[in-house]
Amino acid sequence: MQTRQSISFPPFHLRTALRAKQTALPAEHGAWVFLFSPLAVGLAIGGWLPASAVLIVGLLAAFLIRQPVTMLVKVISKRRPRTELPAALFWLAVYGVIGAAAAIGLVLLGYAWLFWLALPALPIFAWHLALVSKRAERRQMAVEILGGGVLGLAAPAAYWLGQGDPAPAGWLLWGLCWLQTGGSIVY
Repeated sequence: MQTRQSISFPPFHLRTALRAKQTALPAEHGAWVFLFSPLAVGLAIGGWLPASAVLIVGLLAAFLIRQPVTMLVKVISKRRPRTELPAALFWLAVYGVIGAAAAIGLVLLGYAWLFWLALPALPIFAWHLALVSKRAERRQMAVEILGGGVLGLAAPAAYWLGQGDPAPAGWLLWGLCWLQTGGSIVY
């Protein structure tokens, strides 16, 4: 007869969660530029609106949530100790609440159509997490280049928000930003 193991959660300590930098912030230093460069291009060309601040907060929350989700997958796949679970859940909740608030703000401001740009991120993020669970995420150039393309979508998002409609020039901005990111990854 098999016995069922109960799932036990380690105790949560706010101070420990706040100090868990490896769970709260991405470790890759170069990844920040892959988000902020396209965002800056889109804002510079599209113009600034008060809604641009909401977009920036939402994009930053979406970018940052990758780290606690990755840590959560590592804990589940026994790559990290269970003691890191509370910090991962804490930061997942923080970034999730901030991202949800920004999403609601964009919807209320009439920019819900921008969420179509988030769809390509879902399968690429799922692929990344599958690689993480198998301890095979390092040096995966295809995932990195596709991820750079997803981050490059910040350019048309900021541009279109500033212009008020999805003008075709946004796709050109995205292509140029993705080309720059892909070149940086390859070289």
